[in-house]
Amino acid sequence: MRGETMKRMMLSKAVKGYLTFGVLWIVLSDFFMSKIRLHLNTLMYAGLAKGLVMVILSGLLIERLIRKEEEIRHAKEAQTMITRIINYMPDVVCFKNMQGHWRQASEETLALFGIQSTDYRGKTDEELGVDVAFFEVPIAFRWDQESEYRAEKTMMTASGEERIYDVIQIFLCSGTNEKLGVLTMGRDITDLKKKEKRLMKSEKLLVVGELAAGIAHEIRNPLTSLKGFSQLLQDKYPEDDMYFSIMLTELERINEIVEEFLFIAKPNAVTFAPRNVSTILQETLLFLEAEATLYNVNMFLHVHTNHRTILGDNKQLKQVFLNILKNAIEAMPQGGTVTVHLYEKKGELVLSFQDTGIGMEKERIQKLGEPFFTTKEKGTGLGLMVSYKIIHAHNGTVQVYSEKGVGTNVTVTFPLA
Repeated sequence: MRGETMKRMMLSKAVKGYLTFGVLWIVLSDFFMSKIRLHLNTLMYAGLAKGLVMVILSGLLIERLIRKEEEIRHAKEAQTMITRIINYMPDVVCFKNMQGHWRQASEETLALFGIQSTDYRGKTDEELGVDVAFFEVPIAFRWDQESEYRAEKTMMTASGEERIYDVIQIFLCSGTNEKLGVLTMGRDITDLKKKEKRLMKSEKLLVVGELAAGIAHEIRNPLTSLKGFSQLLQDKYPEDDMYFSIMLTELERINEIVEEFLFIAKPNAVTFAPRNVSTILQETLLFLEAEATLYNVNMFLHVHTNHRTILGDNKQLKQVFLNILKNAIEAMPQGGTVTVHLYEKKGELVLSFQDTGIGMEKERIQKLGEPFFTTKEKGTGLGLMVSYKIIHAHNGTVQVYSEKGVGTNVTVTFPLA
Protein backbone atom coordinates (compact mmCIF):
# COMPACT_ATOMS: atom_id res chain seq x y z
CA MET A 1 0.00 0.00 0.00
CA ARG A 2 2.78 2.42 0.92
CA GLY A 3 4.85 1.49 -2.18
CA GLU A 4 1.82 1.98 -4.44
CA THR A 5 1.18 5.46 -3.01
CA MET A 6 4.82 6.46 -3.51
CA LYS A 7 4.76 5.27 -7.14
CA ARG A 8 1.61 7.27 -7.83
CA MET A 9 3.24 10.37 -6.31
CA MET A 10 6.33 9.89 -8.51
CA LEU A 11 4.08 9.45 -11.56
CA SER A 12 2.22 12.64 -10.72
CA LYS A 13 5.51 14.53 -10.36
CA ALA A 14 6.74 13.20 -13.72
CA VAL A 15 3.56 14.39 -15.49
CA LYS A 16 3.75 17.82 -13.86
CA GLY A 17 7.43 18.08 -14.78
CA TYR A 18 6.71 17.16 -18.39
CA LEU A 19 3.90 19.73 -18.68
CA THR A 20 6.11 22.43 -17.15
CA PHE A 21 9.02 21.59 -19.46
CA GLY A 22 6.71 21.44 -22.52
CA VAL A 23 5.24 24.87 -21.88
CA LEU A 24 8.66 26.40 -21.22
CA TRP A 25 10.13 24.68 -24.29
CA ILE A 26 7.42 25.97 -26.63
CA VAL A 27 7.38 29.52 -25.23
CA LEU A 28 11.16 29.98 -24.95
CA SER A 29 11.99 28.30 -28.27
CA ASP A 30 9.44 30.46 -30.12
CA PHE A 31 10.73 33.53 -28.33
CA PHE A 32 14.38 32.92 -29.29
CA MET A 33 13.48 31.96 -32.85
CA SER A 34 11.59 35.24 -33.23
CA LYS A 35 14.61 37.20 -32.01
CA ILE A 36 17.11 35.49 -34.27
CA ARG A 37 16.90 36.26 -37.99
CA LEU A 38 17.04 32.96 -39.76
CA HIS A 39 16.58 31.93 -43.36
CA LEU A 40 13.15 30.51 -44.12
CA ASN A 41 14.53 26.99 -44.73
CA THR A 42 16.59 27.14 -41.53
CA LEU A 43 13.53 28.32 -39.62
CA MET A 44 11.54 25.40 -41.03
CA TYR A 45 14.23 22.90 -40.00
CA ALA A 46 14.44 24.47 -36.54
CA GLY A 47 10.67 24.08 -36.17
CA LEU A 48 10.91 20.45 -37.22
CA ALA A 49 13.77 19.86 -34.76
CA LYS A 50 11.74 21.48 -31.99
CA GLY A 51 8.76 19.24 -32.76
CA LEU A 52 11.00 16.19 -33.01
CA VAL A 53 12.43 16.89 -29.55
CA MET A 54 8.89 17.15 -28.16
CA VAL A 55 7.88 13.89 -29.88
CA ILE A 56 10.93 12.06 -28.45
CA LEU A 57 10.33 13.47 -24.98
CA SER A 58 6.63 12.61 -25.21
CA GLY A 59 7.46 9.04 -26.27
CA LEU A 60 9.91 8.63 -23.42
CA LEU A 61 7.36 10.00 -20.96
CA ILE A 62 4.57 7.79 -22.30
CA GLU A 63 6.86 4.75 -22.05
CA ARG A 64 7.70 5.73 -18.46
CA LEU A 65 4.04 6.27 -17.67
CA ILE A 66 3.09 2.87 -19.08
CA ARG A 67 5.92 1.20 -17.11
CA LYS A 68 4.90 2.95 -13.91
CA GLU A 69 1.26 2.07 -14.46
CA GLU A 70 2.26 -1.57 -14.92
CA GLU A 71 4.28 -1.45 -11.72
CA ILE A 72 1.32 0.06 -9.87
CA ARG A 73 -1.01 -2.59 -11.31
CA HIS A 74 1.36 -5.41 -10.29
CA ALA A 75 1.75 -3.86 -6.83
CA LYS A 76 -2.03 -3.63 -6.50
CA GLU A 77 -2.45 -7.27 -7.58
CA ALA A 78 0.25 -8.34 -5.11
CA GLN A 79 -1.48 -6.33 -2.38
CA THR A 80 -4.84 -7.95 -3.20
CA MET A 81 -3.22 -11.40 -3.15
CA ILE A 82 -1.53 -10.73 0.19
CA THR A 83 -4.83 -9.47 1.63
CA ARG A 84 -6.64 -12.61 0.44
CA ILE A 85 -3.93 -14.88 1.86
CA ILE A 86 -4.03 -13.05 5.21
CA ASN A 87 -7.84 -13.26 5.36
CA TYR A 88 -7.85 -16.98 4.51
CA MET A 89 -5.49 -17.63 7.41
CA PRO A 90 -7.22 -18.62 10.68
CA ASP A 91 -4.71 -16.48 12.58
CA VAL A 92 -4.53 -12.95 13.89
CA VAL A 93 -2.28 -10.91 11.55
CA CYS A 94 -1.65 -7.20 12.04
CA PHE A 95 0.98 -4.89 10.57
CA LYS A 96 1.71 -1.48 12.10
CA ASN A 97 4.21 1.14 11.05
CA MET A 98 6.94 2.37 13.41
CA GLN A 99 4.60 5.06 14.78
CA GLY A 100 2.09 2.38 15.85
CA HIS A 101 -0.51 3.13 13.16
CA TRP A 102 -2.42 0.15 11.78
CA ARG A 103 -1.61 -0.50 8.10
CA GLN A 104 -2.95 -4.01 7.39
CA ALA A 105 -5.00 -6.51 9.43
CA SER A 106 -6.72 -9.82 8.76
CA GLU A 107 -10.46 -10.37 9.17
CA GLU A 108 -9.68 -12.62 12.15
CA THR A 109 -7.92 -9.67 13.83
CA LEU A 110 -10.84 -7.32 13.20
CA ALA A 111 -13.30 -9.94 14.54
CA LEU A 112 -11.18 -10.51 17.66
CA PHE A 113 -11.29 -6.81 18.57
CA GLY A 114 -14.82 -6.22 17.24
CA ILE A 115 -13.80 -3.55 14.70
CA GLN A 116 -15.00 -5.20 11.46
CA SER A 117 -16.97 -2.10 10.43
CA THR A 118 -14.25 0.38 11.42
CA ASP A 119 -11.81 2.05 9.03
CA TYR A 120 -8.71 1.04 10.97
CA ARG A 121 -5.92 2.14 8.61
CA GLY A 122 -3.76 4.93 9.96
CA LYS A 123 -5.19 4.66 13.50
CA THR A 124 -3.50 3.64 16.77
CA ASP A 125 -4.64 1.04 19.33
CA GLU A 126 -6.02 3.79 21.56
CA GLU A 127 -8.00 5.37 18.73
CA LEU A 128 -9.49 1.98 17.82
CA GLY A 129 -10.15 1.09 21.47
CA VAL A 130 -8.45 -2.31 21.26
CA ASP A 131 -6.70 -4.18 24.07
CA VAL A 132 -3.09 -2.98 23.86
CA ALA A 133 -1.91 -5.92 26.01
CA PHE A 134 -2.09 -8.14 22.92
CA PHE A 135 0.61 -6.06 21.20
CA GLU A 136 2.74 -5.15 24.21
CA VAL A 137 6.36 -6.27 24.45
CA PRO A 138 8.09 -6.25 27.88
CA ILE A 139 10.48 -3.34 28.40
CA ALA A 140 13.23 -5.80 29.38
CA PHE A 141 13.04 -7.54 25.98
CA ARG A 142 16.12 -6.82 23.84
CA TRP A 143 15.23 -6.39 20.16
CA ASP A 144 18.91 -5.90 19.36
CA GLN A 145 19.63 -9.44 20.58
CA GLU A 146 16.48 -11.28 19.46
CA SER A 147 14.88 -11.45 16.02
CA GLU A 148 11.36 -12.09 17.37
CA TYR A 149 9.27 -11.86 20.53
CA ARG A 150 6.99 -14.78 21.39
CA ALA A 151 4.54 -15.23 24.26
CA GLU A 152 1.22 -16.79 25.22
CA LYS A 153 -1.44 -14.18 25.89
CA THR A 154 -4.96 -14.56 27.23
CA MET A 155 -7.51 -12.38 25.47
CA MET A 156 -11.15 -11.55 26.09
CA THR A 157 -12.83 -11.55 22.67
CA ALA A 158 -15.48 -9.07 21.56
CA SER A 159 -18.12 -11.75 22.33
CA GLY A 160 -16.85 -12.02 25.94
CA GLU A 161 -15.12 -15.39 25.51
CA GLU A 162 -11.67 -15.95 27.01
CA ARG A 163 -9.15 -17.32 24.48
CA ILE A 164 -5.42 -18.11 24.61
CA TYR A 165 -3.13 -16.98 21.76
CA ASP A 166 0.42 -17.89 20.81
CA VAL A 167 1.69 -14.44 19.75
CA ILE A 168 4.79 -13.74 17.61
CA GLN A 169 6.09 -10.23 16.80
CA ILE A 170 8.84 -9.37 14.30
CA PHE A 171 10.17 -6.26 12.55
CA LEU A 172 9.56 -5.90 8.82
CA CYS A 173 12.44 -4.19 7.01
CA SER A 174 12.97 -2.71 3.54
CA GLY A 175 15.70 -3.79 1.09
CA THR A 176 18.00 -1.20 2.69
CA ASN A 177 17.32 -2.73 6.14
CA GLU A 178 15.16 0.23 7.16
CA LYS A 179 12.53 -0.77 9.74
CA LEU A 180 9.09 -0.34 8.21
CA GLY A 181 7.01 -1.57 11.13
CA VAL A 182 6.05 -4.49 13.36
CA LEU A 183 4.18 -7.59 12.20
CA THR A 184 2.12 -9.31 14.91
CA MET A 185 0.77 -12.84 14.38
CA GLY A 186 -1.33 -14.77 16.85
CA ARG A 187 -2.69 -18.32 16.70
CA ASP A 188 -5.64 -19.42 18.86
CA ILE A 189 -4.34 -22.33 20.98
CA THR A 190 -7.25 -22.48 23.45
CA ASP A 191 -8.45 -25.91 22.25
CA LEU A 192 -4.88 -27.22 22.18
CA LYS A 193 -4.38 -26.13 25.79
CA LYS A 194 -7.62 -27.86 26.79
CA LYS A 195 -6.48 -31.07 25.09
CA GLU A 196 -3.12 -30.89 26.88
CA LYS A 197 -4.93 -30.41 30.19
CA ARG A 198 -7.23 -33.38 29.47
CA LEU A 199 -4.24 -35.53 28.54
CA MET A 200 -2.42 -34.62 31.76
CA LYS A 201 -5.59 -35.34 33.72
CA SER A 202 -5.98 -38.73 32.02
CA GLU A 203 -2.40 -39.64 32.85
CA LYS A 204 -2.93 -38.54 36.43
CA LEU A 205 -6.13 -40.59 36.66
CA LEU A 206 -4.30 -43.64 35.31
CA VAL A 207 -1.66 -43.37 38.02
CA VAL A 208 -4.27 -42.71 40.71
CA GLY A 209 -6.30 -45.70 39.48
CA GLU A 210 -3.34 -48.06 39.80
CA LEU A 211 -2.51 -46.63 43.22
CA ALA A 212 -6.16 -46.84 44.32
CA ALA A 213 -6.45 -50.50 43.33
CA GLY A 214 -3.43 -51.45 45.42
CA ILE A 215 -4.53 -49.44 48.48
CA ALA A 216 -8.15 -50.65 48.31
CA HIS A 217 -7.22 -54.34 48.22
CA GLU A 218 -4.70 -53.90 51.04
CA ILE A 219 -7.31 -52.18 53.25
CA ARG A 220 -10.32 -54.31 52.41
CA ASN A 221 -9.15 -57.60 53.94
CA PRO A 222 -8.28 -56.26 57.42
CA LEU A 223 -11.34 -54.01 57.25
CA THR A 224 -13.62 -57.01 56.77
CA SER A 225 -12.05 -58.69 59.81
CA LEU A 226 -12.39 -55.55 61.94
CA LYS A 227 -16.05 -55.15 60.99
CA GLY A 228 -16.86 -58.81 61.67
CA PHE A 229 -15.18 -58.90 65.09
CA SER A 230 -16.77 -55.55 66.07
CA GLN A 231 -20.21 -57.00 65.35
CA LEU A 232 -19.40 -60.12 67.40
CA LEU A 233 -18.20 -57.99 70.33
CA GLN A 234 -21.30 -55.80 70.04
CA ASP A 235 -23.48 -58.87 70.50
CA LYS A 236 -21.27 -60.12 73.38
CA TYR A 237 -21.16 -56.80 75.26
CA PRO A 238 -24.56 -55.12 74.72
CA GLU A 239 -23.85 -52.64 77.55
CA ASP A 240 -21.20 -51.01 75.31
CA ASP A 241 -23.50 -50.90 72.27
CA MET A 242 -23.03 -47.12 71.84
CA TYR A 243 -19.25 -47.48 71.41
CA PHE A 244 -19.56 -50.41 69.01
CA SER A 245 -22.13 -48.49 66.94
CA ILE A 246 -19.68 -45.60 66.56
CA MET A 247 -16.92 -48.04 65.57
CA LEU A 248 -19.14 -49.75 62.98
CA THR A 249 -20.25 -46.38 61.54
CA GLU A 250 -16.65 -45.27 61.08
CA LEU A 251 -15.69 -48.66 59.61
CA GLU A 252 -18.56 -48.26 57.15
CA ARG A 253 -17.21 -44.82 56.23
CA ILE A 254 -13.80 -46.38 55.53
CA ASN A 255 -15.53 -49.04 53.45
CA GLU A 256 -17.27 -46.34 51.37
CA ILE A 257 -13.90 -44.71 50.66
CA VAL A 258 -12.50 -48.11 49.66
CA GLU A 259 -15.46 -48.57 47.29
CA GLU A 260 -14.69 -45.20 45.70
CA PHE A 261 -11.05 -46.26 45.30
CA LEU A 262 -12.16 -49.46 43.60
CA PHE A 263 -14.50 -47.58 41.28
CA ILE A 264 -11.63 -45.33 40.18
CA ALA A 265 -9.39 -48.32 39.57
CA LYS A 266 -12.01 -50.41 37.77
CA PRO A 267 -15.62 -49.25 37.40
CA ASN A 268 -18.31 -51.75 38.19
CA ALA A 269 -20.23 -53.35 35.35
CA VAL A 270 -23.14 -51.08 34.49
CA THR A 271 -26.51 -51.83 32.97
CA PHE A 272 -27.57 -49.15 30.51
CA ALA A 273 -31.32 -49.03 30.13
CA PRO A 274 -33.96 -46.31 29.69
CA ARG A 275 -34.13 -44.40 32.99
CA ASN A 276 -36.56 -41.70 34.09
CA VAL A 277 -34.28 -39.00 35.47
CA SER A 278 -37.16 -37.17 37.16
CA THR A 279 -37.98 -40.30 39.21
CA ILE A 280 -34.33 -40.82 40.22
CA LEU A 281 -34.06 -37.16 41.28
CA GLN A 282 -37.23 -37.40 43.38
CA GLU A 283 -35.90 -40.54 45.12
CA THR A 284 -32.55 -38.83 45.79
CA LEU A 285 -34.17 -35.67 47.18
CA LEU A 286 -36.38 -37.81 49.45
CA PHE A 287 -33.32 -39.72 50.66
CA LEU A 288 -31.51 -36.46 51.53
CA GLU A 289 -34.52 -34.80 53.14
CA ALA A 290 -33.41 -35.54 56.71
CA GLU A 291 -29.88 -34.22 56.09
CA ALA A 292 -31.27 -31.09 54.42
CA THR A 293 -33.53 -30.44 57.41
CA LEU A 294 -30.50 -30.79 59.71
CA TYR A 295 -28.73 -28.03 57.73
CA ASN A 296 -31.93 -25.93 57.49
CA VAL A 297 -31.88 -26.30 53.70
CA ASN A 298 -34.98 -26.30 51.51
CA MET A 299 -34.87 -28.36 48.29
CA PHE A 300 -37.10 -27.84 45.24
CA LEU A 301 -37.46 -29.75 41.96
CA HIS A 302 -38.93 -28.08 38.87
CA VAL A 303 -39.56 -30.28 35.83
CA HIS A 304 -40.05 -28.32 32.57
CA THR A 305 -40.20 -31.17 30.06
CA ASN A 306 -42.08 -34.38 29.30
CA HIS A 307 -38.91 -35.95 27.85
CA ARG A 308 -37.17 -37.28 30.93
CA THR A 309 -35.64 -40.56 29.77
CA ILE A 310 -31.97 -41.27 29.13
CA LEU A 311 -29.92 -44.44 28.72
CA GLY A 312 -28.03 -45.03 31.93
CA ASP A 313 -27.38 -47.00 35.09
CA ASN A 314 -29.84 -46.32 37.90
CA LYS A 315 -27.35 -46.80 40.75
CA GLN A 316 -24.63 -44.68 39.18
CA LEU A 317 -26.98 -41.83 38.25
CA LYS A 318 -28.28 -41.77 41.81
CA GLN A 319 -24.66 -41.66 43.05
CA VAL A 320 -23.97 -38.59 40.88
CA PHE A 321 -27.08 -36.73 42.08
CA LEU A 322 -26.30 -37.64 45.71
CA ASN A 323 -22.76 -36.24 45.44
CA ILE A 324 -23.88 -32.99 43.82
CA LEU A 325 -26.78 -32.42 46.22
CA LYS A 326 -24.74 -33.33 49.33
CA ASN A 327 -22.06 -30.84 48.27
CA ALA A 328 -24.74 -28.19 47.79
CA ILE A 329 -26.25 -28.85 51.24
CA GLU A 330 -22.86 -28.81 52.97
CA ALA A 331 -22.01 -25.51 51.22
CA MET A 332 -24.82 -23.84 53.21
CA PRO A 333 -23.95 -24.24 56.92
CA GLN A 334 -26.30 -21.38 57.80
CA GLY A 335 -29.15 -22.78 55.75
CA GLY A 336 -30.37 -21.90 52.27
CA THR A 337 -32.06 -23.27 49.17
CA VAL A 338 -31.22 -25.90 46.56
CA THR A 339 -33.24 -25.62 43.36
CA VAL A 340 -33.10 -28.33 40.71
CA HIS A 341 -34.39 -27.59 37.20
CA LEU A 342 -34.94 -30.36 34.66
CA TYR A 343 -35.46 -29.28 31.03
CA GLU A 344 -34.74 -30.21 27.42
CA LYS A 345 -32.33 -28.29 25.16
CA LYS A 346 -31.24 -29.26 21.63
CA GLY A 347 -31.95 -32.96 22.03
CA GLU A 348 -30.32 -33.17 25.46
CA LEU A 349 -31.68 -33.44 28.97
CA VAL A 350 -30.31 -30.68 31.18
CA LEU A 351 -30.16 -30.81 34.98
CA SER A 352 -29.37 -27.54 36.75
CA PHE A 353 -28.47 -27.70 40.47
CA GLN A 354 -28.44 -24.18 41.99
CA ASP A 355 -27.58 -23.49 45.63
CA THR A 356 -27.35 -20.27 47.65
CA GLY A 357 -24.17 -21.34 49.43
CA ILE A 358 -20.79 -19.75 50.05
CA GLY A 359 -19.60 -20.14 46.45
CA MET A 360 -16.07 -20.76 45.16
CA GLU A 361 -13.22 -18.90 43.50
CA LYS A 362 -12.47 -19.50 39.81
CA GLU A 363 -9.18 -21.24 40.67
CA ARG A 364 -11.02 -23.86 42.74
CA ILE A 365 -13.63 -24.50 40.05
CA GLN A 366 -10.90 -25.42 37.58
CA LYS A 367 -9.57 -28.09 39.96
CA LEU A 368 -12.92 -29.75 40.67
CA GLY A 369 -12.91 -33.41 39.68
CA GLU A 370 -9.16 -33.78 40.12
CA PRO A 371 -7.95 -36.64 42.33
CA PHE A 372 -7.95 -35.79 46.05
CA PHE A 373 -8.89 -32.14 45.53
CA THR A 374 -11.63 -31.14 47.97
CA THR A 375 -13.13 -27.95 49.37
CA LYS A 376 -14.42 -29.74 52.47
CA GLU A 377 -12.50 -30.18 55.70
CA LYS A 378 -13.13 -33.94 55.92
CA GLY A 379 -13.54 -34.65 52.21
CA THR A 380 -11.42 -37.10 50.21
CA GLY A 381 -11.77 -35.43 46.81
CA LEU A 382 -13.02 -38.70 45.32
CA GLY A 383 -16.78 -38.04 45.26
CA LEU A 384 -16.77 -35.48 42.46
CA MET A 385 -14.02 -37.34 40.64
CA VAL A 386 -16.17 -40.47 40.54
CA SER A 387 -19.23 -38.38 39.57
CA TYR A 388 -17.38 -36.79 36.65
CA LYS A 389 -16.26 -40.23 35.52
CA ILE A 390 -19.84 -41.56 35.64
CA ILE A 391 -21.20 -38.54 33.73
CA HIS A 392 -18.61 -38.97 30.97
CA ALA A 393 -19.36 -42.72 30.83
CA HIS A 394 -22.99 -41.73 30.12
CA ASN A 395 -21.82 -39.43 27.27
CA GLY A 396 -22.76 -36.45 29.40
CA THR A 397 -21.10 -33.16 30.27
CA VAL A 398 -20.79 -31.14 33.46
CA GLN A 399 -20.19 -27.43 33.95
CA VAL A 400 -19.76 -25.53 37.19
CA TYR A 401 -20.44 -21.82 37.67
CA SER A 402 -19.86 -20.19 41.02
CA GLU A 403 -19.59 -16.78 42.63
CA LYS A 404 -18.16 -16.18 46.07
CA GLY A 405 -20.91 -15.29 48.53
CA VAL A 406 -23.69 -15.88 45.96
CA GLY A 407 -23.78 -19.62 45.30
CA THR A 408 -22.90 -22.39 42.87
CA ASN A 409 -24.63 -23.82 39.83
CA VAL A 410 -23.78 -27.30 38.54
CA THR A 411 -25.23 -28.05 35.08
CA VAL A 412 -25.23 -31.65 33.89
CA THR A 413 -26.40 -32.70 30.41
CA PHE A 414 -27.21 -36.16 29.05
CA PRO A 415 -28.32 -37.19 25.57
CA LEU A 416 -32.00 -38.11 25.52
CA ALA A 417 -32.90 -41.73 24.87
